[in-house]
Amino acid sequence: MFERMGCAGLDYDTVPPIQLLRTSRRHLGANGVIVLLGDFWRPSFPMARFFDRNTRSPAGTAILAIEQQVPVVPFYGYRTRGFEHRIKFERPMFLYENFDSNERTEATNALNAVLEKIVVEKPAQWFYWFNADERWEANTVQKNGFDSQ
Repeated sequence: MFERMGCAGLDYDTVPPIQLLRTSRRHLGANGVIVLLGDFWRPSFPMARFFDRNTRSPAGTAILAIEQQVPVVPFYGYRTRGFEHRIKFERPMFLYENFDSNERTEATNALNAVLEKIVVEKPAQWFYWFNADERWEANTVQKNGFDSQ
């Protein structure tokens, strides 16, 4: 349906990273809008922090936001009851105003902090696609009941 409307999708698992980045840059350069799934994990993703634990997060949003100087508008949907849902939009984030291109990890962590807030706000609505044991890196140590470096 989206392709028929002119919205081509790009999949992390089937499209080479350089093609993802180039296609996204061109689209943003033509005033396009990109919707990215932020809560995603692959062993090849760069290190980041999520719920104060080491994990791997996609850096594409941070890269594009900083390099292309485009705002990121976090949003999420949640079920209110039955088949009724709401979409909530957060304030735009201007990562390029706060981070340089060499601070991608820090920018990704800022995006992950927004995702954390969303999960804490609606924890029963968080549907995680991967096994939790895959998500968290093994180099965390438990202190006072919490995992930390």
